[in-house]
Amino acid sequence: MNGQCVVCDPTCLTCNAPGAASCSTCETNQTLQNGACISCYPTCQTCSNVTQNDCTTCDESTGRFLINFECKACIDDCKTCNENDFTDCYSCFDGRYLQGSSCFECTYPCKRCETSSTFCLECEDSLFLDNGECVGCDANCATCSGAKDLCTGCADYKTLMNDSCYSCHASCERCDTGDP
Repeated sequence: MNGQCVVCDPTCLTCNAPGAASCSTCETNQTLQNGACISCYPTCQTCSNVTQNDCTTCDESTGRFLINFECKACIDDCKTCNENDFTDCYSCFDGRYLQGSSCFECTYPCKRCETSSTFCLECEDSLFLDNGECVGCDANCATCSGAKDLCTGCADYKTLMNDSCYSCHASCERCDTGDP
């Protein structure tokens, strides 16, 4: 203002004078109305200067897309879908897989799956992927890391040597690393 700096209202991105009704630009999810920044409707990513309910873009990663200034949603299971048929899924959220045009839930312990509920791409914590199946540590391991047979700890009466667990000699109550 006349070559002087002014402090904008916190709702403004930029302003031409102090005060809430003096905004000249707003944040992405807001629109400028009569010099004030108004939040867009919650489903809009951006909205028009006419009204905050008129979306100009949607966050498509949430399964919403723009039709006649509204962000329409796919059915709950779909991440993306046909904009003319909200039940015709193109992709699914994690924990679900696409079969035909529908999304189905992965079976525990699959974190992500494809082609069927039991063909895993990723497993829940502490399990390992083995040819599309989630498996725990090898029976000889108490704990493992990176693969089911790479032991990091052994059960009682076993000793750890070179990432594997070996049984202690029958006469031992306990054994340490070295000869079992």
